[in-house]
This record gives sequence, C-alpha cells and structure tokens, in this order.
Amino acid sequence: MVCVIEVQGVSARLGGSTVIRRVSLKLCRGEILAILGPNGAGKTTLLRTMLGLLKPFEGQVLVNGRDVGLYRPRELARVIAYVPQENTVPFPYTAAEVVLMGKAPHLGLLGTPRKHDYEEALEIMKLLRVDHLAHRPFNALSGGEKRLVLIARALAQNPQALLLDEPTSGLDLGNKLRILNLIQELSHRSIAIAFTAHDPNEALAIASRIVVLNRGTIVFSGNPEELSTKILEHVYGVAIEQIRVRGKRWVIATTAL
Repeated sequence: MVCVIEVQGVSARLGGSTVIRRVSLKLCRGEILAILGPNGAGKTTLLRTMLGLLKPFEGQVLVNGRDVGLYRPRELARVIAYVPQENTVPFPYTAAEVVLMGKAPHLGLLGTPRKHDYEEALEIMKLLRVDHLAHRPFNALSGGEKRLVLIARALAQNPQALLLDEPTSGLDLGNKLRILNLIQELSHRSIAIAFTAHDPNEALAIASRIVVLNRGTIVFSGNPEELSTKILEHVYGVAIEQIRVRGKRWVIATTAL
C-alpha cells in the first residue's frame, strides 16, 4: 500500500491543554480508516493536525514523505481534501458553484475555471447523485444535501486523501446510509479515506481499519474484527452487546456503567 499520510508520535495542544498525546498512524491509498471516540477524545484535533492546520509540539506529520508544514496551502490541497462537520457559504452560491471551488488548487493564481472544469464538476455531482441540485442555492439545501455537495467539492480537488469530520452527524437514516455507501465507493478509486465518528457501527460497517481515541491517546488500532466490546465499554462508559446480521457485526449499548 502507498501511504499518503503518516502521523509519527504527534502531540498537540489547544488552549494550553494537550489534546492528543503521542499519536501514530498511517493512512494509505484505497483504505478506509475510522477514528472513533467519545466527545473530547481529540478526533477533530487529530484531523486538523493531519491537515497542517494545527502544529504539533511533538512528533511530525508526513504527507507523501514530506513534512506537512513545508507544503503551501494550494499545493497541499492537491493532495488532501477536507470535509468539516459544518460549513457555511457567506455568499449566495449555487451548489454547482460550490463544487467548482474544489478546482481552485489546480488553477493559476489568477486562473478562472474553463469549460472542462464546469463539466468535470457536474460529472462529480452526477456520481454523488446531486446533479439535480446544481442550480439550487447551497444555503437552501438540507443538511444531507449540503454534506454531499461538500464531498463533491472535495472530490473536485482530485485528492489522494480525503478526510471527513463526522460526515453523518445530524443526518437521517437514509442520508447516513448514502454517505457510508459513498465512502466505500470512493475507496475503490484508490483514495485514502479517514473519517471520524461517534457510532462504532459506522466504523464496523465500512472501515478497513479502526483507531479508537480516548483522552487524546490511541487505545486501539486494528481491523474491525479485532475491536473488542471491552474497549468500547471502557471508552464510552456503557455496557455493550454484539450481534451479527447477515454476517455483519453490530454493537448495541444496553446500560450506562
């Protein structure tokens, strides 16, 4: 596997407090890495550090073997795309215009999108089945529609790695399933994908590898079948039972510990 991002013994602070401690992991092309953990575990901070938005005080992040801090923003955006939990657009852009923004890292400083850029943006929207929203104002879309459009914008960057911060947060059951299915489809295109989640079942459903964070420290790293209920009970503070449905492993929280 070709690894796009390597996190090597990284520790980072926010507001004077250490949020992640000596975290090490790799993100390789074609894999889906799920980052689990309760609120405050350091999941978003880890993504921000992987993106170079937060500088660690210990360790380093390598992107294609080069320190992330040495990349110019436009250069890094050609390698890594990021979809945050929330994103507001201050101007009345259409959904298609938002997706087209993803082409910016590939244009010159004064470059403007060409016809083939518009065509590619619409093709990506078709792939995500949101092309019917092309001329709708982005800020008028539902939460699920916005999330899909933002993922389309990220794909327009033609990235090697895609980082998603809680991509199913606040979505209904149907839209959650669409997002998870989409992540699986994208991994088959040799994109390295990492996403954060609260629900272990999302990770068990699609991840090829799972990392569990607790208080900024990795307490588990491995494949989904190796993730024990004891670890989940310790991290989330609930009693957990597991079942299998059509060969898939699911966990159910029963009582608080």
